[in-house]
Amino acid sequence: MFDESFLSQLKRWNEKTSLKNLKFNRGIERETLRVSKDGSISNRPHPEALGSPLTNPYITTDFAEALIELVTPKFDNVDDLYSCLQDLHVFTAQNIDEDEYLWAHSMPCRIEKESDINIANYGTNDSGMLKHIYRKGLRARYGSIMQCVSGIHYNFSIDAACYKNLLGDEYTQDMVDDLYLSLIRNFKRNFWFILAQLSASPVADKSYVSGRSHDLDELNADDVFLPNATSLRMSNIGYQSPIQTSLGIRYNSLAGFIESVNKGIKMPHPDFKDLGLYDDAGNRQQISDGIIQIENELYDTIRPKRTSSDGLRPSNALKEYGIEYVEVRGVDISPDTLGGISKDQMRLIDLFLIHCFVSESPELTDEENIQLQKNHTDMVASGRNNSTMILFKGKMVTSGSAMVDLVNELELLAKNLDGDNDDYSKALRTITNMENQSAAILRSVKDNKSFHDVAFEKSMQNTNELRQNNSLDLSYLELEKEESLKRFKDIEHNPHKDIEAYVEQYNSQI
Repeated sequence: MFDESFLSQLKRWNEKTSLKNLKFNRGIERETLRVSKDGSISNRPHPEALGSPLTNPYITTDFAEALIELVTPKFDNVDDLYSCLQDLHVFTAQNIDEDEYLWAHSMPCRIEKESDINIANYGTNDSGMLKHIYRKGLRARYGSIMQCVSGIHYNFSIDAACYKNLLGDEYTQDMVDDLYLSLIRNFKRNFWFILAQLSASPVADKSYVSGRSHDLDELNADDVFLPNATSLRMSNIGYQSPIQTSLGIRYNSLAGFIESVNKGIKMPHPDFKDLGLYDDAGNRQQISDGIIQIENELYDTIRPKRTSSDGLRPSNALKEYGIEYVEVRGVDISPDTLGGISKDQMRLIDLFLIHCFVSESPELTDEENIQLQKNHTDMVASGRNNSTMILFKGKMVTSGSAMVDLVNELELLAKNLDGDNDDYSKALRTITNMENQSAAILRSVKDNKSFHDVAFEKSMQNTNELRQNNSLDLSYLELEKEESLKRFKDIEHNPHKDIEAYVEQYNSQI
């Protein structure tokens, strides 16, 4: 049976404009560690052959010098997006040192000492130093190893040309904002589905939890795990900050979201205040001592976003111009796909996000939000057990029962979106019928040696396959590399540098 409210919502959307004719934009940010020939994290600087990480829009770094981030532009179809992502991976694999490899998993390689992790460097210019200081703050707050977890960020939006059909000729940005906030609330309600279908991090090397409290089991002499875990990356030992729950973010209004984020930046937290804004040498090590230093420190599974000019804070860009797209942050790296994510997985995310758009989305209450956090925690720890109890459509049901219900609705939605090739229906069938990635990874580790060894073997295999691809025209990436180095040189040579004044000016925007 189908939920009558979903059927009526689907009919309402199709009356406004055929879902099949709606245009969606999507882009990807993929993180991956550079590792040395023995599988350890690279201690070499970001390769100049990849351009400047400050000014290259395609290839940059995340937390560490060794943590590459590949960034695609936005595309209105999956095939072109996948091709661009393939270009970026091939170019990167061919331009790092030949004795280095791109790590193929979300959970990091074995890291014996945090001092082995070099924080990303962006030069001595003010904007580059701000990025570096932010990362020093992350290291002081959470430790460096946590920051080496990798993932897929999926950026998604309805093309602006479609808003008139959906919202009317006289639509406003406020109406667009409400549309995306509705999606975000439903995404959080059903994030358990993403954990069940797209997770790939059930196990970690013991070095990842060294000196940290955790509730993981010992798998072998080298690894920790949970028997039915989906994504340790999204667990309380992953890319999470329990302190941030005090911000009470509900996504019921854009103004409320911005107010909560700004509160998090301005409100000092005792632990972070004790760390100090400056290190023992007198160098700044935090942008602020707030619950979050900047907006990007908000660790949530999805965030509203707006592109903005350099120097304009993200919260101010949202306040001034509204929501442009959403950034989905809860997707693990798929090690069996050279680009970290397959076309079928992209289409499944599309389908899920469109379902979030179409479905009714009442405001989140405090009580529901608490239960959704429990959904998250329980599905992370035991989501491969179909008897796990979760809140779904206002009732406590097993995750297996909820899965059947939601997949039925996604099947109907896919038929409304499919073209001649039935791409969405095929993607849904393929992924929901295949073995869960986390189960496959865990079986591989159990059947072989350690997670580190299994993951490193896959990393070498994937990187070597990328290096052997000589069929692509990568001249645009080579040109962008050269241009980025020129832009960086110009920025670095600006004589007016005052990082303290720059940080104060940046903080004053809140």
